[in-house]
Amino acid sequence: MDFTYVLNNFVNQLAPIFICVVLPVSLARLYYRNRRHHTDKQAEIVMKAIESNSELDVREFMKALTPARKPLRERLIDRTHWEILLGSGLTLGSAFIMVCCLITFIYTVVIDSIKDGFLVGVFSCSPFLALGIGLLCAYRRDKKVLETLND
Repeated sequence: MDFTYVLNNFVNQLAPIFICVVLPVSLARLYYRNRRHHTDKQAEIVMKAIESNSELDVREFMKALTPARKPLRERLIDRTHWEILLGSGLTLGSAFIMVCCLITFIYTVVIDSIKDGFLVGVFSCSPFLALGIGLLCAYRRDKKVLETLND
């Protein structure tokens, strides 16, 4: 057997395993290791502060140490803006590509040409269309929640 054939076959079998298994596991490991490092650093800072000053209120010190979060209303407004932006973009873009594929399909039926491009276009755009519609539904839900939210 040819060495390049064996190497190509080996790489073709390992690439999906790497992308679907090793990459997500590595990303999760890095994320949790970073969080643990951050927690250990905070604990170290608090322990040094307690050792140097015994009258220190730990709760107030931890509150000052952690950054202030945005209010719920402001976070919800930011999220609704991203939902409407991404949802409308994905929905309109996917629908446009599907319509173009449909027009291409109709045109190729007339000239008896290859019609595989239609199926590829529709199947590749349908997840993005579903994602866009889901984001628009989430936008409607969050807008209702935002209207009922009291400050």
